[in-house]
Amino acid sequence: LKGILEVVPKKLHKGHIVKQMLEEEQKKSAVDFVLCMGDDISDEKMFSSVINFASDSDERNSYAFNVAVGKKPTKASFFVEDASEVCNVLVALSGDVRLFERQASYDGSRASQEDFFS
Repeated sequence: LKGILEVVPKKLHKGHIVKQMLEEEQKKSAVDFVLCMGDDISDEKMFSSVINFASDSDERNSYAFNVAVGKKPTKASFFVEDASEVCNVLVALSGDVRLFERQASYDGSRASQEDFFS
């Protein structure tokens, strides 16, 4: 743990909120993409909710991804090393290379980030 203390009612954790949000959205229209990212133990219930939602979904063209930030035992199917890799994933998903170039100019790591799009 990272010195974090999370105090929440038993039925009001991240997993419950994510489940409720996904169910409400599903009533409006098909949920075709879910990206859930988290970096600590309190995110595991959230990952479980996404897994359950995806397995219960009748949508054949839906995609759900759980991503742990930092390599550790987790229910997430994928992981990234750190917050900068979270940013790389989000920029790549946006499809807007200009965002990538702007980000690279801030942190000076243009050379290493170019390989991300290869």
